[in-house]
Amino acid sequence: MPGMLTSSSTRSGNSAANSSSAFSPQWLRFGEGEGAAPRLRQDSAGYRVEPGWVAKKYEALNDAHKKMAVEIILALLRLEGKR
Repeated sequence: MPGMLTSSSTRSGNSAANSSSAFSPQWLRFGEGEGAAPRLRQDSAGYRVEPGWVAKKYEALNDAHKKMAVEIILALLRLEGKR
């Protein structure tokens, strides 16, 4: 492991005098490999709900659960500053 410490410090140009960490952020993220960091792609999720689905599910709840759902929605709206 001492070889990794020296190799990583030399490659990134960091020295013990100007860095609190012996490993560069690049090394901590991607390890020993040289070159560009791997690129990841995440497809955005497509959520499609038929218009009446939410209302149908809400109406199926009992009164206590309806009150809970309303309180949760109101709390979320308050957090977003929309209410």
